[in-house]
Amino acid sequence: DEKQIQHIISSMSEILQICPEVKAWNEQLIIEGLNLLIISVQKNTPEIINKITRILLNDPNLSIIRYVVFIEPLVSPYDLPSVVWRSAGNTEPGRDISLHTNSLGSKVLVIDATMKSSTGDNFIRDWPNIITSHHSTIRLVDERWTEYNIEEFIDSPSKKYLSEVYPGKEIVVNDRN
Repeated sequence: DEKQIQHIISSMSEILQICPEVKAWNEQLIIEGLNLLIISVQKNTPEIINKITRILLNDPNLSIIRYVVFIEPLVSPYDLPSVVWRSAGNTEPGRDISLHTNSLGSKVLVIDATMKSSTGDNFIRDWPNIITSHHSTIRLVDERWTEYNIEEFIDSPSKKYLSEVYPGKEIVVNDRN
């Protein structure tokens, strides 16, 4: 109901004050009746996901939440296709998905779909970068689209993900420190 949604929004605002690493969250899914909370978090320390999870689990106002997905600030928590893509591509179930019990005894599934690092997550291999077409390739294809005699113009899917490319080359060797 509306009162419960206001309590959730109030609790999330308080979490933002306690944890400035929280950059955004998607309350829309809860408003629509789904018990899923997507949180955009700047994971500067290995403990931040656990800290936020503990706060969520101990807040009775958030007891209706059954699923929590943590994503990086590069991804909008309102962009559900990107959240699903990141969740599928950035997780290993044994390492990044955990089941918890909240203060009222209900189970809550938590998914850490953020980038992993060696110092923060004991992740010992390079992290793959997002693959997009280069700006010049996008521009050239856009300019020559009518010559290709394909269909109606389609904007390059790469444009959506250009802002999510990590600094560097094809792979990321990044320990956040």
